[in-house]
Amino acid sequence: MAVTDAPKGGGSIFEARPADLGGATELSAANCSLGLGAQRRPRRRRGRLGVLSDCFMRLRDEGRNARSRGDAEGADAAAKAGEACASLAARLCGTKGVPLRPEFLAVALRGVAPAKLPAVAAPVVDGAVALLRAQGATEGESARACGALAAFLQSGGKKVAGDAVAQHSMFASPPLEAPGAIDAASNPFGGLGGGGGALGGLLQAMAAAAAANGGAAFEQGTALGMVMRLGGADPADATARSELAGLLRNRRGGAVEGSLAQLGGRARVARDAAGNLVDALVKNGPTSRDACTSWFAALLSRSKDANAMQLDPRKVPSAATRLNACGCLLRLCRPVIGKADREANVARNLDFLGRSALGRAAYPDDLTRVYASGEQPSADAMDTTAESDDDMYDDDDDDDAALKAALAMSKEPAADADFHFVTVVFFLAFRAMHLGLCAELRRHEDMADRLGHMAHRHGHDHPQILEQQAAHVIAEASLLEETTVDDALSFCGLACRWLLSLSDDDLRKCPEFFLEDVADLPSTLAKFRPLAVKRSPPLDDLLKLVARCLGARERVVRSPHCRDKLAQALYECYLPRDAQHDGRHRGASAASDANVGLLLAPPTGDLADLAPALLWLFGDAEHLGFYDVTAARLRVAALVKHLWASPAHRGSFHALTRDERAFVTFANGLLNETNRLVAATMEKLPAIRDHQVRTGVLNPGNDPQLLELRRDYENAGEQRRQELDERHQEAERYLTSDLRLCTETLGLVELLTGDSVVSDAFALDSLRPRLAGMLLSVMRAFTGRRSMDIKIEHPEKYGFDPKDILSRVGRIATHFAQTPNFAAALAESGYYQPDLLPKTAATLRRIRGLDDAPLANLDALAVAAASAKDAAALDDGIEEDAPDEFVDPLTCAMMTDPVALPSGQVVDNSTIQQHLLNELTDPFSRTPMEPKDVTPLPDLKAKIEAWLADARAKRKRSAMAT
Repeated sequence: MAVTDAPKGGGSIFEARPADLGGATELSAANCSLGLGAQRRPRRRRGRLGVLSDCFMRLRDEGRNARSRGDAEGADAAAKAGEACASLAARLCGTKGVPLRPEFLAVALRGVAPAKLPAVAAPVVDGAVALLRAQGATEGESARACGALAAFLQSGGKKVAGDAVAQHSMFASPPLEAPGAIDAASNPFGGLGGGGGALGGLLQAMAAAAAANGGAAFEQGTALGMVMRLGGADPADATARSELAGLLRNRRGGAVEGSLAQLGGRARVARDAAGNLVDALVKNGPTSRDACTSWFAALLSRSKDANAMQLDPRKVPSAATRLNACGCLLRLCRPVIGKADREANVARNLDFLGRSALGRAAYPDDLTRVYASGEQPSADAMDTTAESDDDMYDDDDDDDAALKAALAMSKEPAADADFHFVTVVFFLAFRAMHLGLCAELRRHEDMADRLGHMAHRHGHDHPQILEQQAAHVIAEASLLEETTVDDALSFCGLACRWLLSLSDDDLRKCPEFFLEDVADLPSTLAKFRPLAVKRSPPLDDLLKLVARCLGARERVVRSPHCRDKLAQALYECYLPRDAQHDGRHRGASAASDANVGLLLAPPTGDLADLAPALLWLFGDAEHLGFYDVTAARLRVAALVKHLWASPAHRGSFHALTRDERAFVTFANGLLNETNRLVAATMEKLPAIRDHQVRTGVLNPGNDPQLLELRRDYENAGEQRRQELDERHQEAERYLTSDLRLCTETLGLVELLTGDSVVSDAFALDSLRPRLAGMLLSVMRAFTGRRSMDIKIEHPEKYGFDPKDILSRVGRIATHFAQTPNFAAALAESGYYQPDLLPKTAATLRRIRGLDDAPLANLDALAVAAASAKDAAALDDGIEEDAPDEFVDPLTCAMMTDPVALPSGQVVDNSTIQQHLLNELTDPFSRTPMEPKDVTPLPDLKAKIEAWLADARAKRKRSAMAT
């Protein structure tokens, strides 16, 4: 009798004659040992188990071939022979060198008695570790090793198997926190190199790094670490980078997509292998489960610096390890997500972070909180009526057995008995997502931006850029593996529901990254994987969370950067592509019809405060960094315009005008930004013009200064030219950014002031002078003498359309043509010139920027402003003769609307309202006060008006007499 591999190409694994099998003509468990003892031609010196494994795998292949040929009898014979091999193997398990073939082990271990499993565990784990530790190990070795370990854990007597694996040194629970540097007495290297010398110091540092068991040492020193570090293709692989760079250079889009799919498949193999192993450890009883969760907590403790600009691999585990760990923990959450009864088992408090050893390891004490600081909130006792860990995963209606198995709990208490296992996994997964997927995704996005700038400067075909782009694509294939992306989006939904269940006080005490990540992850994925976000379930819980945090009457979120991330989530996930104005994305939209509909639906609850919160957020953006303000305000402007078009939200915008302090804060931010952008534009345009003259793009004419610029550039050396070119490119970027925001900001002012309710709010005493000054400053910039300096070639390249800007300003001005005192505000502005408004109207007629009716209103406004200016001339120095009770003690100007403060002092209403925008205190007593605390003084106001009328009449008579 012979078992051959002839179908595979010749040669036998095992041959035996009937005489060797006691006269039998068929292989069985009873005679298989006789055949092994009489081996004729063993192809490999692998021992008996090795030969049986080879026979089993060959018989499996032969059976498959027989089935494909329709040979049922041959397939049945091969199956029986394979079972015979596995049955004999069960008798031999426990010896060294157990073959790491999952399918073979799964069958062979069925016959192993539970009492014998501990003896089998050591060779299985040792073999898996050897396979993983081998130089050049890939995801294939990881799948094989994890499959073998999972097969062992899933054998009979699961708890025994789990205990046996957990007791192996490679699965022992590591220290939850990496120990600090060792002291000199215990340092085996301390005596070398002169102790305190350079070599001694170096060796001391090496010993300390090794003792810390962080980063690479932690990965190499634990079985799970060796599994997690294998994550598919490595961006540092020069061969892979070179091949992909060639595809990018040749613009072979289809080949690049195919390569991406292949790379993603490799990452999926590694992540699935790790996930299967973790699932098996979790369901095999408390010992293996606690060892597994302790390992994750220890990993997170060592990964706390994963968001740093530069990562030290001696301290921080690799990106592959953190990403695979994140994927495994998110996978453990699958059976919970979307099932209200199971989600209820997540503790609605933050006790796990402080009371649990795992929580304390994963969540350092110095994490930034959403708003509050100090002690964690007190929590109610755990609900003892909640489902047990077992009950949760024993329901028969869950068709996915693998997901049920992932969190099937034993009845023994968890390591931290006060916390349901779902609570443990939820908080570990939240932290792992922050330190794994979110940290690497932010790094990936920054790299994409840098590559974009480099390509713009040096060209897309530059070899170095192609090489870096190839590395970026390889990293993206592993980072954004499809299953992990879907799991992360689902987890964000669970996290949003959990955050919404907290009180405002508890929400303020959460780590700030809780809010940042549930908003930032979907919005960032919307840029790289828009279809994944679009096909995910509607993000209604995220919308509710954003509305609650941004629209709260009492601020919930302290950080303006965190608030900006919430607004980014609205922009990326709920706005259709045609409503977005950032100009970066031209691909598919991430906003599904369902999410677009959620944002435009009639607002209820917290959503009713979303629209006014966005107006406030526009002004709040000034607290962001210099480079973030423009993008933030462009997003807010797009959101406001989109919601303004919805009748359901118009009333919410009107509601903000009733809160004078909030509206004035918003309006001041809007007007200040417009002034800043116009000034920045006027500063950069001449510089752009000058360089266009230098390089011959613009004709200098007969201007001697411009001709000199041209000659200097032509005579300059290469280094000087490069310096000027780089300075010009930077100016171009800033100008383009400023002009886009300037246009959008003016558009927002035009949109809002076209509504009578909002225009009345802009006409408040505290805003009217600011609005008038802004309009006049833009008019003067685009019609005055300096307007000659802003003529450049190809203005459309920068988004520069002076006709459009001037037309917008003209329309805004006409919105206030009938507003009382607005003409006087124009006349009183320091930007006012007698010919400015008439010249603007004439220019708009010439370029046809306004229709006849608005132009007539602008003409009338110019006449009214001129009359107001003449009338104001009578008031010059008039306050010098006014009684002291008419003069504001803070500004020394005559009051027009006197009010009494709680301290008893009398000031002008505009003075105190401006003060209260910055500080809610009485400026005299420093006691707290609100805008509503002022008391109008109508009698004093009447006396001031009467005195002014009499003084003006006297001055007028005196002027006529002279």
